Amino acid sequence: MAIEELLRNTRIAIALKNFYQWFLMTSLHRLREKYILLVLVFVCTLLLTGLYWNLRTHIYFDDGFEFAQIGRNIIEGKGISINSYPLPGLLILQENNLLDYPWPVLHKSPFMGIAMSVAMSIFGTYDWVISLSSSFFYILLIPVVYIFARRVLEFDIPSSIVSTLVIMTNGILAEGAIFGMSEPAAVFFFLTFLFFVRKKQHQYAYYLAGIIAGQRSEWRIGEDDSSSAYGHLRSSARRHGSVGG
Repeated sequence: MAIEELLRNTRIAIALKNFYQWFLMTSLHRLREKYILLVLVFVCTLLLTGLYWNLRTHIYFDDGFEFAQIGRNIIEGKGISINSYPLPGLLILQENNLLDYPWPVLHKSPFMGIAMSVAMSIFGTYDWVISLSSSFFYILLIPVVYIFARRVLEFDIPSSIVSTLVIMTNGILAEGAIFGMSEPAAVFFFLTFLFFVRKKQHQYAYYLAGIIAGQRSEWRIGEDDSSSAYGHLRSSARRHGSVGG
């Protein structure tokens, strides 16, 4: 009996030791990845700050300029509108003595303009607030790229870091972040969409992906590509019995 009790206690001790080692390794692994994400976000923030102070000038991209106008007009109570008009609209306004009225935005998604209006209502109507609005999504994109590479593409940690650095140093995205463009938000939403589509074990993921797909006019990828993304969502959901119709 003493030998059997000793063996049982030994097995319990070994099991506890193995569990402790597994828990410790898992915790250290997760902690290490959290630190990696924090470092990547910090580096991205420093990069954008340096680029802003070296390239700071007026907002010279037409989209960034229009998004800024939308944001300012929203907080001034003029709704989702701009103060620059297409030529046919200008003629119509002139014929009807409406030149002093803002022009409704019907030709692009107002998402970035709404995001800028939120930032402007907090910080004021300054050029750096416009840059902050688009840079916010650029910074959010960094952990999304890393997590997408790790969990969806199943890259190892070094490959995921390299993938994140490639996006971080993309000149078009960085420039768009500084000058109030919608490209950083577009890539952020598109990758988030793909992440939820691939998260097949949870039905709620398809609903979240559908909500994000509803912002497809914000994605700067063309109507055909966004329709293909929507088709992929619907076909994936049907295969897994998540939606009907």
